[in-house]
Parts: sequence; C-alpha cells; structure tokens
Amino acid sequence: MSNHNFSAAILAGGKSRRMGFNKEDIQINGKNLTSSIIEQLHVHFNEVIVVSNSGKVYDGVEVVTDEFKNVGPLGGIHVALKNSSTDFVYITACDMPFFSDEYISVITDIVSKQVFDIYVYKCGEFIEPMNAVYSKKCIKNLECFLESGKRSVHEFIESVSVRYITEDEIKRIENYNRIFENLNSKEDLDGYSR
Repeated sequence: MSNHNFSAAILAGGKSRRMGFNKEDIQINGKNLTSSIIEQLHVHFNEVIVVSNSGKVYDGVEVVTDEFKNVGPLGGIHVALKNSSTDFVYITACDMPFFSDEYISVITDIVSKQVFDIYVYKCGEFIEPMNAVYSKKCIKNLECFLESGKRSVHEFIESVSVRYITEDEIKRIENYNRIFENLNSKEDLDGYSR
C-alpha cells in the first residue's frame, strides 16, 4: 500500500486557548488522537513525521521541532519538508479526527500525474492547507517567505504553483466534507463521535 515517493507529517505544535490544553493530548475513546493518526498514516506511508515542540515521543516515527519559531503552521510544514526523505509530504494536523483512506488515494494519484508545488483542497474561496500534499521544491520559497516576516499559509500557497483539488473530484468519498474538520474547543470534542 505504501507509496515510496510520499511521506506524511502531523503538525502537533501550537497552544490552544479554546481547547484549554495542548491539542497533541486530545483523547478520543480513551486513545490519543495523534497516535491514532500515526497508525492510520502508516497504512499509506512508510515514513511518518511528527512536528512537535512538546518533547513527546511516538513509536515508529521521527519527531522534529520547528526551526522557525512561533510562525504558525508554515514553520511545521517547513521542518516536515526538510526532514522528509521523499519528494512529497502529505500534511495533516493532530486535531483532525476524520481520516479518509480514499481521500489519500485520490490526492496521491493526482500528484503522481501532475507536477505542482502544492496540492490543496479548495471549495469556492475556501482553501484547506491541511490534508494537502507539499513538494520539497517548496523549501527555498518557504524559507524566503518566512525570513521576510510573512506568516499566512494561504498567501504562501498562492505564491507557488498550486493544484487545487475540487469538490467534484472528492464528493464521491463518503462524508468528504468531514475530512477537513478540526477540533478547536472542548465543545467540539464533546460533540465528536468517531
């Protein structure tokens, strides 16, 4: 099942004021969500990286820390790309509980047929920077972007060559819209059922 041209990375950094605790510690049905995502990613990717500044260790994955500090998700994307041994990295986050094997198959198939820097889902004007594929070719542009003081993920995505995944391409996937849900508060967590 694993594609040797792809790795995966989970962004597990960041403080969550609304959640009241580190999202890396989210538990669902008595199991750590980050650990569950790692297991699911390993079905598709030989190499899984966790980007975290917490000092936590996970079995079978490399844990890396941001080189650019306090710059939001782009810092995590940057260090994941730098530490990946593959050309492309599927990026997700530790607070995104709905996992779709079928979506991963669709997006990696698109990547294998067309050459872009980034592959992200777009619905109307909404761009979803997570559950997206980033190429290592982005690293230099990303470093220049961050060194210039910019932080916007969306602005960076639009500054490189991007292939937007459309709703039409994924709407046959059951509950496709839930792939991009994330848990931001204890209310979200209480209302979530797998």
